Amino acid sequence: MNTRTLFQLFANAVIVACIILAGARTANAATFAITLDKQSFAIGDEFTADVRMNTENVGVNAAQGTISFSPAVLSVSKVDRSNSIFNFWLQDPTFSNDAGTVAFLGGSTSGFTGASLETFKITFKVMGIGSSTITFTDGAITASDGSGTNVMRGTAGVSISAVSKGTITTIAPPAQITRTPTPIQGLPAAPLLTVPPYPDPTKWSGVSAPFNAKWTLPSDVTDVATLINKDPRATPTRSEGLFDNKTFAALSDGIWYLHVQFKNANGWGPVTHYALRVDSTPPPAFDVRILTGASSDDPTPTLAYASVDTLSGIAAYYILVDNNVIATTTNTTFTLPPQKPGKHILRVAAHDNAGNITESSANIEIAPIASPTVILPNTAIYANEGGLSVSGTALPNGKVRLTLKEISGIVLEERTASSDNVGDWSAAFEEPLKIGAYVVEVVAIDARGAESFPVTTKTIDVQERPLLRIGAISVTKSGLIWILILLMAGGVGAGIYIGRRSRERQSRRILIAKRDVTNAFTTIKNDLVQILDALEDKKLTDEEIIRTKHTLERMNESITSMERYIISNITEIKE
Repeated sequence: MNTRTLFQLFANAVIVACIILAGARTANAATFAITLDKQSFAIGDEFTADVRMNTENVGVNAAQGTISFSPAVLSVSKVDRSNSIFNFWLQDPTFSNDAGTVAFLGGSTSGFTGASLETFKITFKVMGIGSSTITFTDGAITASDGSGTNVMRGTAGVSISAVSKGTITTIAPPAQITRTPTPIQGLPAAPLLTVPPYPDPTKWSGVSAPFNAKWTLPSDVTDVATLINKDPRATPTRSEGLFDNKTFAALSDGIWYLHVQFKNANGWGPVTHYALRVDSTPPPAFDVRILTGASSDDPTPTLAYASVDTLSGIAAYYILVDNNVIATTTNTTFTLPPQKPGKHILRVAAHDNAGNITESSANIEIAPIASPTVILPNTAIYANEGGLSVSGTALPNGKVRLTLKEISGIVLEERTASSDNVGDWSAAFEEPLKIGAYVVEVVAIDARGAESFPVTTKTIDVQERPLLRIGAISVTKSGLIWILILLMAGGVGAGIYIGRRSRERQSRRILIAKRDVTNAFTTIKNDLVQILDALEDKKLTDEEIIRTKHTLERMNESITSMERYIISNITEIKE
């Protein structure tokens, strides 16, 4: 299998991948459009439909779609992709006159941007009377961003009518204005034209589509004549009536001139010659060469590239590294600024003066230089004090870039240090740090600007400085405050507990005293009842006298004991 065949297979695989991915992601940008020189035809006529893309400032490198038409009215004679922006096809534009379809799937190794990029041309033959739309029934346009994004926003088709021979006009005539002109002396002034797709006659445009030109009619004008050709000084030859705008067919690439002239009762006035500079073709594809090689330790490789746009000319080259525009230049060589080690995608976009873009890319790998060593001599870093020192070794007489970061990745400070003739270096971050975890990332840099892969220190824990140490235990200011808070909380809790226990003991003593006093009074009460019973008949026998005397003595003992008991219990409860 030869190299060309292998490349073709690879290219086909790329297109398939792009189209598959295009169905997965969508973003509004590009459009398909079908344009004609005219829209009315006779049976037997042949005409060409131009299938173009407007990428709306987005680079594209692949597209697919299906176009439908009425097989009762039209028949495809051929499909021409000789001027297509695509240079390989997974599915050549194929047509079926029975089904009334044209299908295609094409791509390019380059990316293109433009307002009227040619995809291919279809030659139709009118087969029957009637009307037919020529429109897309499906499609996708793939961005050249490496992700296969479908950027197609929509499509624009056309309608044609087919009639018998001799009954058609090439384009719809302008709408006529009927009015009475104002008499004036002298010839009319030259028309002032407004042509939206071509707003500046000195500049190029990438639009190739039917367009409308407008002008303001002075009150004395009775006739208007127009003409489009490539003669900058031509004069229209006949009046077309009175109108203030006219639609013209799409123009092919090149410099055209729209000539418009007014007539009044005094004759024809001067002609306005309005330049229409059309360049819808992007610059030719080109290669990007890396003069220092696709893989080296040179951090500033030189690129060489060149594209020649013979119509509008190359306006500038945009240089991109990993999708970031780093320069705009008119030179065909460019030396990149120092690049970090690793793989990079280089892209060069050639812009012509009409806004068309062709983009080519190349891959490069920058080898790293030797990594530095890193030492943290002071691992005890305290909050709000600063003084974080870092040292190590690197290539002699070079530099190291140090980046202080929070452990989350937020960059706090960056500084550069120089290594001496034996490679030793040191640096310090003097700004105070808050409590937290940090790292320092170190990159070695040689005299060319080449870099090493980054080396990261172990985690640096910044803590509060301790007020005192008890053995291996450090007590900080905030820690001491917490200890005092805990001690106070413990004291309050103990007081509440002791008070509760004391109140419980008091309650028990009061209950016991109440019980004992109640029992003593009950005994005295019973003794009094006995005495009162004995005295009820007011006569006491000797036996009753002895018994009463004994009862009174027992009452006296009970009262004396109760007195001592009550005084003792009150004293204990008070304590």
